[in-house]
Amino acid sequence: MEGPLSDHGGSARARLLRLGPGDVGRRVVVRSRLPDGRATDVLGELVALDAAGLAVRRPDGAVVRVAGGDVVAARPVPPPPAARPGAPASALPSALPSGDHALPVPVVELEAALAASWPAVEVRPLGGWALRAAGGFTHRANSALPLGDPGVPQGEAVSAVEDFSARRGIAPAVAVPAALDAPHGGELDHLLQQRGYRVVLPALVMTAPVAVAAGAGAGPGSGPGSGAGPGSGAGAGPALPDGLALTLAEDPDAGWLSLEPRAGDPPSPAALAVLTGPPVRAFATVREGARTAAAARAAVVGTEGALAAVHVAPEHRRRGLGRALLTALAGWAASAGAQRLALQVERDNAAARALYRGAGFTDHHRYHYRVLR
Repeated sequence: MEGPLSDHGGSARARLLRLGPGDVGRRVVVRSRLPDGRATDVLGELVALDAAGLAVRRPDGAVVRVAGGDVVAARPVPPPPAARPGAPASALPSALPSGDHALPVPVVELEAALAASWPAVEVRPLGGWALRAAGGFTHRANSALPLGDPGVPQGEAVSAVEDFSARRGIAPAVAVPAALDAPHGGELDHLLQQRGYRVVLPALVMTAPVAVAAGAGAGPGSGPGSGAGPGSGAGAGPALPDGLALTLAEDPDAGWLSLEPRAGDPPSPAALAVLTGPPVRAFATVREGARTAAAARAAVVGTEGALAAVHVAPEHRRRGLGRALLTALAGWAASAGAQRLALQVERDNAAARALYRGAGFTDHHRYHYRVLR
């Protein structure tokens, strides 16, 4: 950069878009409009902000300037993992320390994007760890995510997790991601076991090129070119059984929320904050008349798309609704700039894994939670 933009003048738009002068230096995601009307996203460090626009330094070091009038949405996201205290995020080594084996950078980067796609209400960095809380809504938003060296001995880091959790009334929990071929039971996992933490929800992260996922199961007139944007209310994705219709929206309605029991009835403020946290998001709903038959959510962070919260009502299973949701949201993610689509699925959910494999997804890495009850 030739020099920082001044910070005086019109920060009203910045405040409207959830960024302010105090966010300079923080990691942010910014969605902006291109001259041809399409949208694009940039993820990185906010290095300048003023009435004219903002500038974001990407992980590769390139600085992207965005005019204020082109900004559609912007917000801070959880901090990037750091190899060592003070190390720049753009200088990550080929692997980051995590116990007695290393997490490959592709795992670290994807986990960071997934965390931003399901953002906790509160995130406190501890070196390369992120301590997360969201009122107990999902393990994902209420666990520590260790993607690098915490900067303190691991025992002290776990104690910090326990103190953080106790102050917020949630069970201490730590996500333990690992490469598919990594040995089981690394140093951190053993430490957590010794401290009484139990394994919960062993799962896989699966990925597919977004174009592959968008084309899976698509019939005539479907796919990325025909999917509706959030808020349009138009149908999207492959053909559905007679009497059913699929819509996309930017926010969940009562019908969508009726299939997400974890959110509570009525939905908790924390659950709504997590679900609607990413600025680039879509909620897909399949309805039969006024009844909700299936629902799912997707978000895009940079070039990563994340599919989550896929639910099909029991009486509507085995009708292709899961595939319809996946295809529609993949098409939406492609139009939002995603190049890859990722999802998290419990290891023992054979039916879901088969659905995703049939749509072109393959295993990327694995993880489980350690929870202190």
